[in-house]
Amino acid sequence: GTGAVRLLEKHKKLTEANAAGGKFEGHTVQEWAPAAKEIAKRYVASAPTKGTQLVFLDIGVPDAKGLDPLPKHVLEGPQPDPVESEEEPTTPVDQDDITDAEIALLSHADRDLYQDLKQRLVAAGVKADEIAFIHQARTPTEATQLYQAVNEGRIRVLIATRSKGGIGINVQNKVVAVHHLDVPWRPDQLEQADGRAIRQGNENAEVEIVRYVTERVDCVVKTAAG
Repeated sequence: GTGAVRLLEKHKKLTEANAAGGKFEGHTVQEWAPAAKEIAKRYVASAPTKGTQLVFLDIGVPDAKGLDPLPKHVLEGPQPDPVESEEEPTTPVDQDDITDAEIALLSHADRDLYQDLKQRLVAAGVKADEIAFIHQARTPTEATQLYQAVNEGRIRVLIATRSKGGIGINVQNKVVAVHHLDVPWRPDQLEQADGRAIRQGNENAEVEIVRYVTERVDCVVKTAAG
């Protein structure tokens, strides 16, 4: 569909910008300083309650085969029984929508923006073993362990694509903020991703929704958690 064409064009621009050391789509591909600063600020502010944050980014996705395993405290923690993902209504895909298969094919840009962001977060004071990529969970059991670690505040920053983390997972218990570092192809994907935090079971009265454009914060919206 045309969604695939749009993502391919974005991939092309990122590759060209990466080679030239420049920018693409308003983002500096060598750093995510504004996002890292905002995430780190909330990381510190919510430390007393082990507040967590969800970060959504559909481009510059790491190759799962080359990723390190999840932190030991996740894999060696309690062994929960695997639970089925909740079923949620989604908007039917039409010819203008991008499919998960197309995302998988096209979203691996030459630069790993996830690692780039993680390095910025660590430099800003976020503990490396409290950051996880959803792609690091290689089995259903590991995914369940990861979600439990987020709900318990042992993983405090979870970075994910919307196709993997935007629907069907329960990680809401301690979420204080949701960050959108790029814009999805369908508006309902924003709502579904925000719904990982804005739902019953969140211990916080409010959740901040933070969106970024052109190397700055676009808007911050506070909304009731559930």
